[in-house]
Amino acid sequence: MTDNERELTNEEYATLVKSAHDHSPRNGFTVYLLGQTGLKRDEAANFTPEWFDQEEQVVTVPDEQEGWKPARPHAARQIPLSTPTANNIAKYIEELDSSVFRVSGSAIYDRVVTAGEHAGISGVSPKTLRRTYVRRLYNSGLCGGLISEIIGVQSEAEGMSRSLYYNRLDHSDIDEYWRDDSRLVNLNMN
Repeated sequence: MTDNERELTNEEYATLVKSAHDHSPRNGFTVYLLGQTGLKRDEAANFTPEWFDQEEQVVTVPDEQEGWKPARPHAARQIPLSTPTANNIAKYIEELDSSVFRVSGSAIYDRVVTAGEHAGISGVSPKTLRRTYVRRLYNSGLCGGLISEIIGVQSEAEGMSRSLYYNRLDHSDIDEYWRDDSRLVNLNMN
């Protein structure tokens, strides 16, 4: 398996997030956002706080924003979040300045690689975090079509609307899944 195909274990992911956060809140946010949402590097580079809705517990990848749009139309989507994930993202957004957002793809890549180096985990990239996120979704028992929608790839279920998928996804189910300490990285950001 090449580094681009690598997935982190739950322990490696927890170590990576803690190390990234301890090194720099900017790096911590980047690693946490990628690992908890499965955003692609370019999406994370263009993330703004407006994409995040704490009350609805979603990150919305828009179909277009000033100077950027996703590579493919189906990449615009809503990514459901657990309550703890939504709370942690809100805390990061509150604490960080605007220089963290709307950066280059290489800045995102560098933050993740630096976090891996500080954690002593080799071969970590934004793609590694995305693959790890997808594995966790798959292991949770979500159907392939729903996972495809969440991560913004062409769905196997042609003709089904996003709203149908998201209406079937109950936030309490996600909260229950992420509540398991081996899957959820609890950040003490107080």
